[in-house]
Amino acid sequence: VSHPRDVFRVAMLGSASRVVVFHNHPSGDPTPSEMDKLVTRRLAQAGELMGMELMDHIILAGRTFYSFRRAGLL
Repeated sequence: VSHPRDVFRVAMLGSASRVVVFHNHPSGDPTPSEMDKLVTRRLAQAGELMGMELMDHIILAGRTFYSFRRAGLL
């Protein structure tokens, strides 16, 4: 599980205003777990506090993907 400070560290050093995060599901199923959803909410909240928009969280799985933005969860 990623901590927001680890995710945003490099973005802060680069003075980024927006961030896209992604990870993979080796199972081939891109459906987000409850933990994926929780982490996404935490990242979005942390980004808002720091003035960096979480543009999307993408889950890669084989030849398919899941986009939290496309699903309306961001």
